[in-house]
Amino acid sequence: MIGRRTHAGSQLALAWLLMFFALTAFSADLRWPQAIDVASGPGYRSLANDVMLFDDRTANLAADAVLHSDGWQRATARTLSRGFTSSTIWIAGTLANQGAQTTTRWISVDPVRLEDVAFYVVDQDGNAAKVRYRSGIGAPIANRPLETVSTAFPVTLTPGQQMRYLIRVRSRSSLTLTLHLWHPRNFHVEAQRSITAHMLLTGAMLAMAVFSAVLAAVWRDRVFVILTATVVSEVIYELAFEGYLYALLLHQGGDWLVRLPSIAGNISVALFSALLYSFIGLDKFGAWRWSYKIMIAALVAAAAWTAFGDYRTSAAVAIQGTLLCNLVWIASVAHAYRRKVANARLILIAFLPDCATLFIRLGVLSGFISTSFSAGTAQIWDSIGVLVLLSMIVGGRSRQLLLEQRQVQRLLWAEREATQERLENAVATRTRELRSALEQADGAIRAKSDFLARISHDLRTPLTSIIGFADLIQADGREDAERGRVIRRSANHMLGMVNDLIDYARGREADTLSPQPVYTYALLDAVSQHGDALANRSANEFSLNVVGDLPPVIELDEQRMHQVLGNLLDNAAKFTNHGSIRLTVSADPVDSTQRRWNLRFSISDSGCGIAVVDHERVFEPFVRVGEHNHRPGIGLGLSIVKLWTDRMGATLTFDSTPGIGTKVVIALTVDEVDEAGVDSLRMHESADALPLIDGGGKLVLLAEDTAEIRELLRGDLLSLGFEVEAYDNGASAVRRLIAKDCPIPALILTDRLMPEASGHDVLAAARSCHPHVPVVLVSAVPFSQAARPDASECFDAQLLKPISLAELRNAIATLLKIQREHRSAQPASQDPPCLEPPAAVLLDEARVLIELGAISDLLDWAEKIAQAAPRHAPFAAKVSQLARRGELRELQSMLDFP
Repeated sequence: MIGRRTHAGSQLALAWLLMFFALTAFSADLRWPQAIDVASGPGYRSLANDVMLFDDRTANLAADAVLHSDGWQRATARTLSRGFTSSTIWIAGTLANQGAQTTTRWISVDPVRLEDVAFYVVDQDGNAAKVRYRSGIGAPIANRPLETVSTAFPVTLTPGQQMRYLIRVRSRSSLTLTLHLWHPRNFHVEAQRSITAHMLLTGAMLAMAVFSAVLAAVWRDRVFVILTATVVSEVIYELAFEGYLYALLLHQGGDWLVRLPSIAGNISVALFSALLYSFIGLDKFGAWRWSYKIMIAALVAAAAWTAFGDYRTSAAVAIQGTLLCNLVWIASVAHAYRRKVANARLILIAFLPDCATLFIRLGVLSGFISTSFSAGTAQIWDSIGVLVLLSMIVGGRSRQLLLEQRQVQRLLWAEREATQERLENAVATRTRELRSALEQADGAIRAKSDFLARISHDLRTPLTSIIGFADLIQADGREDAERGRVIRRSANHMLGMVNDLIDYARGREADTLSPQPVYTYALLDAVSQHGDALANRSANEFSLNVVGDLPPVIELDEQRMHQVLGNLLDNAAKFTNHGSIRLTVSADPVDSTQRRWNLRFSISDSGCGIAVVDHERVFEPFVRVGEHNHRPGIGLGLSIVKLWTDRMGATLTFDSTPGIGTKVVIALTVDEVDEAGVDSLRMHESADALPLIDGGGKLVLLAEDTAEIRELLRGDLLSLGFEVEAYDNGASAVRRLIAKDCPIPALILTDRLMPEASGHDVLAAARSCHPHVPVVLVSAVPFSQAARPDASECFDAQLLKPISLAELRNAIATLLKIQREHRSAQPASQDPPCLEPPAAVLLDEARVLIELGAISDLLDWAEKIAQAAPRHAPFAAKVSQLARRGELRELQSMLDFP
């Protein structure tokens, strides 16, 4: 019995012994640190020396496996700073509440850039752990147990309760870990202080960025532009580095939030390098010039690498590169200081403190330096150092620009004083030189005036002769009087262009538009006559097609539009033989009031055409395509067309096909105006061009609603001896015609469009009451007789506005069968003896003008003679008559034998 008990006791003792060894073996894996009493002590405590540390190099162990793994070691501030590592760091600690009340404390894990942080609670046996909290910038901020910028975990213990915990840290960013135990109130106070300090610094740097941007805009200085970009990138870096972007803007966290501090840091360093390079002027030194360019390029590449490559490796390399950049900055600034470069000393003094704090930060991030060196306000002082450095750069650059401006002002004042002194010393010499130069300039001006006078008269003399003989053709009332009118219009157009050329040579502006109210159909009539003459040169057929109604009077530069259309028709005639040339005109109203019109001119021909590759070149000056055709001209016609259409605001469309022909379309918007606004109601005709007819005893009935035209016609008819009854509307003229007790008129002149009754109503009344009285239509719009086949409703003659008094008189003479009186054209040798010439001095002056061919000046001379002495008026009139005809030999004979 005793033996059995002894054997049983030995077995029990062996079991206890085996259990003791087992517990001893397990406890060797993780020796839990001494529990920290959360109920006593300060509101803030570092846990760096109160926890155990395990480095999981596989980064795959679970919490339970870590509890039973060997390799645990007591943590220190130095061992917690690991830098960039792919390992998972496990931290174990024990908390206890030895007080009498339930106590809550917060455990903070810094830095805020940690990607994944998990908090585990271990059971009392120390064999299993369960996750209680997850945090880190890799996950949304809403998943955090506490709404704080830093990673913090709340721990609540009842009196006498003890808790063992594990903290797992995984991150691609630098693992420079610090652990603290906080009273919640102290945590909030410290967090508020840190936020306030960082936001104040951020606000100051943003204010500096705004100020720098304003200076960049005012001074237009590249340094301030780079400085603004540097400050903005530094602000982004600081906000990302301290976790404020995660807390304020990027709440979802993620991969980009992990990479952003390194990306912004590389960009900030690159911009700061460019800032130093430009501000100090390191481009003066060849070695530093290439060093900085390579360094900036490398930093930009590092930023791209950290953004898209392996972040852990790229960020670690970027830190080493930033350290190297600091060394280059110090060396280059020191070298510039030794070479006495402006601002180098200022930057060197301001940069050294910031460089020291930056070295500490880089050392901590790399894991070479304990986090205790950057604890507390060290990072804030780093930001302050950057702010001070950038502020000194702003001040230094502003001072530098101000000094440069003052230097320029001093140089300008010195140059001004020197110039003034030179001018004062040389005033006498200058005066003599200026007098001599003035005399020479006067001589040059006189020579120029003489030359222009000769050129002007050489150009105007043949035109004046042409105009004079055209007037004679019109005045004679022959069958070819219409040709005389065409010749005069063309000559007048050419004379206007010659006058522009002379004005331009004299220094006047000759290339401005002068829009004036013009008769639309009169313009088309002149252009069509010119086009018909051009087409006949190469046996072409010319046609004018008016599509629809056109506004009678429009505001346009008639001379320039005539020039544009004339050049296009001339160009079409040059490149078309035995073909057709067509001018098509149409107009569409722009608005409901129909006071603005879209006017469209289309000139088409069946000529040789132009290749597509040459379409753009045809409007260039002196460019001629297809020169193998040996066409006349110098290649300016279409360039002039392009010039004037652009100034008119018109749209020019060019289409041409070889072998088919060319089509040019001009579209522009014009304003329709009243007829009363037309400045020239009649054609420019000399008195000699007007045939003399005797209208004595004949009554003319005139119906015209425009007062100016009515008075023009009435005055001309009265001057010829006609009796005139004028009416301002068609209804009054109709009532006059149907009246029984009124004399029958010999002729009726009527406008077409008038108030109350039209010209057709006047025609109908005349045919009804006085069928044999001729009716003449005077209108701004041509009327087609084919539209009214009844002969009784046809006008006997039509005159187009502006009115040609020569055509009017010839039409009246033909319809009323009145004999025309021909003007005398006898030579000077047959002049009657009653012509009294002026003094010999004045005659010599006239001879000089005749030798020069100065027809215009000769006409002015004759007018001056007639005004000075009325007895010489007949002589002056004869001189004017011969001058207008271009009969210079007769004039010379008249002056030689007065």
